[in-house]
Amino acid sequence: MRRICPDCATETQVPEDMQEFLSVHGINTNTLPQGAGCDSCRKTGYSGRLGLYELLVLDDHLRDLIASNPNITEFRRICCERGMETLREDGFRKVSQGRTTVEEVLRVTEATI
Repeated sequence: MRRICPDCATETQVPEDMQEFLSVHGINTNTLPQGAGCDSCRKTGYSGRLGLYELLVLDDHLRDLIASNPNITEFRRICCERGMETLREDGFRKVSQGRTTVEEVLRVTEATI
């Protein structure tokens, strides 16, 4: 996932409809950083990369569940209830830290269930 360029990052106003969307993901702010584009980032607003991580620690219950060939949606719900952070959640945490943009998180997690 692309990182906001530190050389041209500026605080931008978050539209009201986007604020509602972000609040669902635990981000409550009126402004977020965005790269304006400069020579360092070749006018893209991004420079460098960030990793997105999703880790599932298996226990006996989850092993048994996997062996029973569960419905993927139900399995994912159970994993999240047990504390697994999804790729999208990790991405939104990085948005709240000012390291990347909402658009970038949505772009790279588009196919995530």
